[in-house]
Amino acid sequence: MGKTIFKVDGGIGRELWFTGLLKKYKETYPDEDIIVYGGIREVFDNLPFIHRFYNMGSSYFYDDVMLNADNYFEFEPYNDIRYWKAKTHAIEIMNEDLFKDNEIPSPIINLNDIEDQIAQKFIKDKHEQKKKIALFQAYGASGSNNKPDPSNRSLTLKEIEEIHSHLVQEGYEVFYIGKDVSQAYKDGMMFKDLSLRQIFSMIKYADLLIGIDSFMATAAAAFDQSQIVIYKATLPENVGFKSNINVVSENILPMPNRIAHGIQSPEQRNANNTVDIKLIKELITKWGKKEKTQN
Repeated sequence: MGKTIFKVDGGIGRELWFTGLLKKYKETYPDEDIIVYGGIREVFDNLPFIHRFYNMGSSYFYDDVMLNADNYFEFEPYNDIRYWKAKTHAIEIMNEDLFKDNEIPSPIINLNDIEDQIAQKFIKDKHEQKKKIALFQAYGASGSNNKPDPSNRSLTLKEIEEIHSHLVQEGYEVFYIGKDVSQAYKDGMMFKDLSLRQIFSMIKYADLLIGIDSFMATAAAAFDQSQIVIYKATLPENVGFKSNINVVSENILPMPNRIAHGIQSPEQRNANNTVDIKLIKELITKWGKKEKTQN
């Protein structure tokens, strides 16, 4: 039996990319103990194929773990020519390097019974009040309503307002995921005091998911849920999933999704890309009609 370390660095969505790959690795090498050296423990909770998780920056990691391991892997798809030149999906790049095949695993979130039940009860209670729930992620991790997003993925306040107003018009109660924009909209809400795991469970059971390319879209894919995903600076070929409904801005030019230390791109690529609000409204309305048909 050996020990294999995976360094998993980045935001929530990026760490979720690894989950399916780690399961596949365990199935391929069942005698290996998989050790994750990462930043977001909640992503890997309740995954039976993970032997141990160590927080990045742990002082004892190198002496107690690294010196006793047999294999070590880390990946940076944003620095890979396949990502930029061949428009290869980030997970596919890591899969090719690990397994030399094209069977791309989906992300995995394994909720426990309590996490599952809390979300089901919340949605059920709202439905008994004749309310539908839309989860809306308007900002990436590096942006907010009073801070520019150097990755240019986030929506503008005008775009948020138009989408929000249409969601309300279509009968949705809107909960914002991520940065707090609710103060700009009196009828917009945030989940207060919920853990990331509980947010995952809400993503599984909400009536409608809509937002930018960020962690909610990846979590939705883990549950095989459809999300309306808005791409202003990234491409679905690189980071999207089959379950997504993609709305892609025109004139997207390649640039890193994350820019070191928040330094803006000198060329400010994609800074002025706009969203097709009309198409988004049509998709929201169409989604509501599909729900009525199913019910």
